[in-house]
Amino acid sequence: MNPKDPTYLYVPRHHEARAIALGALYDADRRQFYVPPRKDILPFREWFKPRQSRRQQQPKQAETGPCPRCEKLRWKRFLSGYTKVEKCPWCIAREQANPPGA
Repeated sequence: MNPKDPTYLYVPRHHEARAIALGALYDADRRQFYVPPRKDILPFREWFKPRQSRRQQQPKQAETGPCPRCEKLRWKRFLSGYTKVEKCPWCIAREQANPPGA
């Protein structure tokens, strides 16, 4: 890494004020905070690696039983008059990885 290049950070919204107070700048083109060149980066170490957003994380649930997503889909379809039962992509992948009776 070139010392003349900025170090980009992955700052969650609730930490933005703290990052700015430490001296981070905002790049509007990349929509990302960065540490200016030749500035000490150690105070910013908690924002170096990107964290998984809640949407990217796998839902935590028991290996058996109804999936909360599937139940929500069933209710939405029931209320709209659509009766075909479908499963969410997560349940389909779970069943393919662990087929019943295997």
